Amino acid sequence: MKTIINKFPVKTTDGHRLKLFITKIIFFVLFCYVFFTAYSSTKLSDENNINYEITDGSKSVDRNTLLSATNGILQQQKKKITGVVLDVANRPIIGANIIESGTSNGTITDMDGNFSLDVNNDAIIHISYIGYLDQDFNIEGKTNFHIILQEDTKTLEEIVVVGYGTMRKSDLTGSISTIKEDRINLGLSTSPEQVLRGKISGVQITNTSGQPGAGTIIRVRGTTSILGSNEPLYVIDGIPVSGGGAAAGLSGKSVSPLSTINPSDIESMEILKDASATAIYGSRGANGVIMITTRQGKLSSTFNANLNVIYGTQEIDHMIELTSPQEWAELWNESMDYKNFGLGKYDINNLPAETNWQKALYRTAPLQRYELSFSGGTEKLKYMLSGGFTAQDGVIINTDFKRYSLRSNIENIFSNWLTVGTNISATRIDSNQAGDGGLGTESPISRILVATPIIPIYKEDGSYEQYVDIEGKRENPYASIREMTNNDVRNRFLSNLYANITFLPGLIMRPNFAIDYVNSNSYAYVPSYIAEGRTDNGSATMGTRNQLYWDFTNTLSYMKTFNEIHNITGMLGLEFQKSEVIGNNARGTQFTNDNSKYYNLGQASVYTTNSSYSAWQMESYFARFIYSLKDKYIVTLTGRIDGSSRFGDNNKYARFPSAAFAWRLKEENFLRDAQFLSNLKLRASYGISGEQGIPLYQTFSSLNSTNVWMNQVLYTGFYPARSADPNLRWEKTRQFDFGVDAGFLDNRLNLTIDIYRKLTTDLLYRKALPPSSGFQSMLKNIGSTENKGLEISADAYIIDNKNLKWFLNINNSWNRNKVLELGDGRKEIINPSGGLDGGDLKSWPSILRVGEPLGILYGYLSDGVIYDEAEAEIALQMGQVLPFPGELKIVDVNKDGTINDEDKVVIADANPDFIGGMTNSFNYKNFQFDVLMQWVYGNDILNYQHLANQRLTLGYNATKEWYDNRWTPENPNRFEPRAGYDVRAYTDVSYHVFDGSYLRINNVTLSYFMPKSFLNKAKLKSLKLSAMVDNLYTFTNYMGWTPDISSMGDNVMGQGVDSGTYPVPRTISFGINIGF
Repeated sequence: MKTIINKFPVKTTDGHRLKLFITKIIFFVLFCYVFFTAYSSTKLSDENNINYEITDGSKSVDRNTLLSATNGILQQQKKKITGVVLDVANRPIIGANIIESGTSNGTITDMDGNFSLDVNNDAIIHISYIGYLDQDFNIEGKTNFHIILQEDTKTLEEIVVVGYGTMRKSDLTGSISTIKEDRINLGLSTSPEQVLRGKISGVQITNTSGQPGAGTIIRVRGTTSILGSNEPLYVIDGIPVSGGGAAAGLSGKSVSPLSTINPSDIESMEILKDASATAIYGSRGANGVIMITTRQGKLSSTFNANLNVIYGTQEIDHMIELTSPQEWAELWNESMDYKNFGLGKYDINNLPAETNWQKALYRTAPLQRYELSFSGGTEKLKYMLSGGFTAQDGVIINTDFKRYSLRSNIENIFSNWLTVGTNISATRIDSNQAGDGGLGTESPISRILVATPIIPIYKEDGSYEQYVDIEGKRENPYASIREMTNNDVRNRFLSNLYANITFLPGLIMRPNFAIDYVNSNSYAYVPSYIAEGRTDNGSATMGTRNQLYWDFTNTLSYMKTFNEIHNITGMLGLEFQKSEVIGNNARGTQFTNDNSKYYNLGQASVYTTNSSYSAWQMESYFARFIYSLKDKYIVTLTGRIDGSSRFGDNNKYARFPSAAFAWRLKEENFLRDAQFLSNLKLRASYGISGEQGIPLYQTFSSLNSTNVWMNQVLYTGFYPARSADPNLRWEKTRQFDFGVDAGFLDNRLNLTIDIYRKLTTDLLYRKALPPSSGFQSMLKNIGSTENKGLEISADAYIIDNKNLKWFLNINNSWNRNKVLELGDGRKEIINPSGGLDGGDLKSWPSILRVGEPLGILYGYLSDGVIYDEAEAEIALQMGQVLPFPGELKIVDVNKDGTINDEDKVVIADANPDFIGGMTNSFNYKNFQFDVLMQWVYGNDILNYQHLANQRLTLGYNATKEWYDNRWTPENPNRFEPRAGYDVRAYTDVSYHVFDGSYLRINNVTLSYFMPKSFLNKAKLKSLKLSAMVDNLYTFTNYMGWTPDISSMGDNVMGQGVDSGTYPVPRTISFGINIGF
C-alpha cells in the first residue's frame, strides 16, 4: 500500500520525536483496551533480481553506470526519501530491500510495501527482491517514489501465508503447499476443504456423504489420534475457526461447518504440514493447518465489479443394478425351498406390486450460484465487498442446500505509522437433509437399496405402506424421506479488527481482535401417518446451539538487513482464546394432529426439554526467529507455550518448539552458473506440536441424575457417572521432515520432495477398570502411533508460447501408519471402546493392534462357498456354523481343525498404499481447457450394503450380480453363496470386503475469454464463458455408489466402511463471469 508523505519535511526535535513515540504508545494501549486485541504478521525480506518502473516520470538508469559514477564521492548531506513498492497488480511488495548503493545504509519495505530511508542528496538507490530483476535509480532531487516491480520468474518468489504472517516461498524452511485462486475455482464446491481434492500432496479427502453441503474427512499426513481429533486446524484471514456444528435434534449427518464459507471468496489456501510450519500453532497444529486467505481490495486501483453466474443440473452417475421383481421372487422362492420347506413362495407371474425404489427417490436436481463483488482503492484506502447466493437441490427428493453470504473488508492508512483494517463475513445456510449413516439399514438412504421390489409405495387407499421388508421392521424409505422434516439452519458471523503500528523502521506491532459467532437451529418432525411416527403419534424436535469464540492476539515483529547479507526477522506473540457453547433442545410427542409440526410444542401431550453449557479457554505465548545469511543459509526457530482449560492443574501448560534449516544450493558458486538449474534448496526440520481436541471436562469426575422414590415421595438423586484422571496430558506429535525444492529451465519445471516421520505419544484412550471400581473404563494417556511417508509434487509449463500453453501439475503421496503402543503391555484391543457396533448384524469388526495401522478391520477369511456335500462334511467337522452346500466357506487360518475366534485376522485396511492427483490446463488463444484427476490405490472397503442386499430372509432386495452368479443345486460354484444363506452367521468376513482403489476425473472445464476488441466495444474489463462437468467418471472395480466414502464419519475405527450412503452426483453446469 502507498503511504502519502508530506513533501515539505517538518523540522523535528528530540522532544517532538519523544512526543510522537509516546503518542504511538498511548494509541496502542487505547486500541487494546477498546478492542481487547493483538495480532501481527511477520514479513520476511530478501534480495535478488528486481526490475521496476517509476510511474511519475523518473528515468531508469543502468546500475553499473551509476555505481562507477558514484565511486569516490564524498559523504553528502542526508535527506529522507519515502515511497511504496508494488507489483504489476498494484499489490504491495513485502520485504523488498532498499539499499543506498555503495554503502550499508538500507531498509526493507513493510507489510504495506512502504519504505523510508535517510540517504545522501545524490544517492543511487538499489532495490532487490528475489523473483524480480535488479535495477537502480537516481533520486534526482525527489523525495517520494511510487515504484512498480516487474516479475522475473514464474513461481519461485511467490508470497505464502504462514502462521501469524507471510513470507517468501524461497525463504521457507518448512513444508507448505499453496493453491491459488485460479485453481481453487476449478470445479464446483460448497465448502473450502472440497477444493483441495487431488490438488495437494499429503492431503487425503474422503466424502462422508453426497448430500448437498455434506462434510468431508481430511487427513494431512495420516491419522495420529484414536479418540482425539484428526482434523486440521482452519485459519481464515488469521482467525482460527472450529465448531459451528448443528444443533441437537437432527438425524443422520449434518452439513459441514465449513460450508458457511463461500469458496468463491477465497484468494489462496496454504497447507502447513511439517512441524516447522505448524508448531507456531502449538496444541492445535498436530494434524496440519489450512490457512485460508479471502479476496482483498487493492491500493491505488480503479473501481472493479464482478458478476459470476453458474447454473447446472445434477444426477447420479449410475444406478445400483438390483434384481427385478420377478428375479427377486425367484430368489425368495429358492430361499423358502432351502429354509422353509417350500412354504411362503410367490407366484412369479402374479406379484403384489412392482416397485423401482431408486427411480421413485432419485431425481435430476438443479444447482445455481450468483455472486457479485466490488473492490477498489485509493492511495490510502482499499476495500472489497461481495455477496453470494447458492441453491443446490439434492439428487434425492426433499433434500437441498441454500447459502446466503456477505463479505467485506476495508483497510485504511491513517499515517505512515498506523494502518487499521477489518474483515467482516456474515453467512446463512439452510439445509434439508435425509437420514444418512449408521450400519445396516438404520437410515432411510440405505433402505432405498434393500426395499422389497414387490411392496408398493402406497396402499390402495392412498396411504403409505409402512414397511418394506417381509419382517415388517424396516420403514418405507420414500415415506421417510418425503414426509420427515430434517431442517438445519445456521447463521455465522466472522469478523476481526486489526491495526499495524510501526514504532521504528522494521518494528511493527499488530493487535487483532476476532470473533466467530455461530447460531444453529434444528427443526425436525416425524408425522404420525408414517411408520417412524406411529408410536409417538407425531414427534417434533427443536434445537438451538449458540457458539461464541473470541480470539485476542498480539504480535510484535522486527525485520532488519545488515550489510546486505544478514537478514533477520523476529516475532513475539501472545494469544488468548475462549469458546462458549449454549444449547437448548425440546421434544414433544403425542400430538392431536400433524398440522403444527414443531411450531407449537405446547400441543404435545408429552414433552421433554434439555439444556447444556460448555466452555474452554486457552492462553498462549509464542515466538519465531528467522536468520538468513547471503540468501543461502536460512535458520528458523519457533516456540509456543499453550495453557488449556481442558487438562488438569498438573498438565495445563505444554511447550511446542521447532527448528528448521534450509540451504539454497543454487546460490553457491559451484551451481550459480548452471543454466539448466533455476532453483535448488534443501530443507530439514524437527519439532513438536500438540492435540487438545478431546471432549471437555475429562479431568473431572461427573455425576448423572436419576429419580428415586423414598417413602412414596419422588426425589432427584445423583450417582457417579465417570471416573476421571486429573493428570491427563496433551497428545504430542514429534515430526521430522527433510525436503528438496528444485526448479529447472527457468522454473518451467518445478519439483518438491518431502520425506517425513511423525511420532505421536501420550495417546488418549479408555483404560478398562476392574468391576470393583464401579466403572468400566477411565480416559488415560496410554499409547503411541507413527506415520511416515514420502510426498512428491511437480509442475511444469510444458508448452509456453504466445498462442498455446500447457501447464501440468502432478502429485503423489505414500503414508504408512502404525500403532506402536497401547499401554499396560497390551498387544491388541478387540472390539475397542468407540469401535463399530453392528447390533442386529452381530458385527463388531474393530480392532487396535500394535504393529498394525489405525483403520484396520477384523474378522474371518472366506474361501468362496461350500461346493458340495463332501466339503460340507469337512466344514461340519471343523465346527462351522451352518455347514451346508452354498454357505460361505470359512478358512481355518491356524490349521487347528476348528473354526473359532482364533481364526480371525485382519480382513481390511482402509489406509491406501498411495494417493495422488493431476491437473492439466491447456490454453489456445482465447480458449482454456482444464482437467482435474484424482486417484487412490490400495485401500479396502467393508461394504455393509453388500451384506444387507443378501439378507434375503428379511425380504431385502438383492444385487443383479449376486442373482446371476449365485450357487444353486443345479449350477454349483465356488464364488457366490446360495439364496437364503445365513448372512449373520459370519458378518465380519472378507467376502464383504472390496478393493476401494479408483481413478476419478473430478472436473473438466472449457472456458472462453472474450477478446479485447469485444470488451472495448462492450465497455467491459473481462468476460468469460464456461462449461463444466464435475465428477465426470470414476474408474473402479468397487460395486457401491462410490469408493470415495466413509459412512462412519471421522470415527478412526470406522474408516473404510460403506453402509449405503447418499450418492455423490455428477454435475453439468454453465457459467458466465463478467468484469466491469
